[in-house]
Amino acid sequence: MIKSPDQLKRELGEQLTSLLLDCENYDRGQFFTAKSMATHLRILFHDSGGNSCSLLGQLTLAYPADGVKYERICSTRHEGKLRVIDVGGLPLRSTDRALVDRRDWWQCEQFSLGVMLPGGHFDTWTRQELTRTVADQEGGAHVDPQSSPQYVSTNSVVHSVTYTRDDPPPPNSETRVFAAMRTLASEVLETFS
Repeated sequence: MIKSPDQLKRELGEQLTSLLLDCENYDRGQFFTAKSMATHLRILFHDSGGNSCSLLGQLTLAYPADGVKYERICSTRHEGKLRVIDVGGLPLRSTDRALVDRRDWWQCEQFSLGVMLPGGHFDTWTRQELTRTVADQEGGAHVDPQSSPQYVSTNSVVHSVTYTRDDPPPPNSETRVFAAMRTLASEVLETFS
């Protein structure tokens, strides 16, 4: 049975609320919540073909008159780099963002997290590649027995975080991959705020 538009909107609200809660926990030093952020982003954006259609794609079909609401996503990409935010980085400054086509945001915009890979070139990701790696292979919804070399190289670099609280930094480290997932979550939450 096809889900009603109201069911889809309720699901969107639940996914965005869960994403916000993960961001709040992340900002309290629970950096592993980046893995569940990846799973929420996968649900919102990834189309696998067949019966698997992204939630935003389903909403676009269910509400064609409102489709523009689900077709433009906030992007912080600038000059080929993702503007990775620090802990507690919501909301994004309006000068740091632009609305781009949802499919371009997900599948086409490439960015680097600034990590030099073996062979002398920088890491390059799309949001889809990074999100699916974290969600499908690195513990978001599934754990593969091996990690990709690019993920291992990129994830081994600790992101520099500026803490504005009086609390000491949390014991677990924030990697660039986790900081990037937090940034992608911020882009989505800013879009739907």
